[in-house]
This record gives sequence, C-alpha cells and structure tokens, in this order.
Amino acid sequence: MVTDKLQLFFHQDFDGICSAAVFVACAKKRGLLDCRQVVLSPVDYGLKQAWAASELPRASAIVDFL
Repeated sequence: MVTDKLQLFFHQDFDGICSAAVFVACAKKRGLLDCRQVVLSPVDYGLKQAWAASELPRASAIVDFL
C-alpha cells in the first residue's frame, strides 16, 4: 500500500470526475491505496501554459487532463 499521500489531478468536468473515481476505486480494490491517502486536485485549462513547467509531488497521478 502507498504510504505517501497520492495527489490525484483531474479535469473538473463529468468525465474527469468519473475518471478520478474509477482510478481510486480500482486502486483501493487492489489494495494499492486507501481513500484517506488521496488528495483530489481538480485542474482546468487555465493551467495549460504553466502545466509543463510544474513540478509534481513524488506520489501523483493525472487522469483526463491535457
């Protein structure tokens, strides 16, 4: 099981929220993480210019974004 908090980035629309939910459900079912370990971070296209230069946390995942 992941010991660090996982920062999960997703586009804040219907399919982005669904993608984040499916990711968390699958990882939880496989014993890879606990829901209390997930930090949900909605992102939008306003970050498009700065996104490539962003430094992500060590434990992070991106679903349905750019």
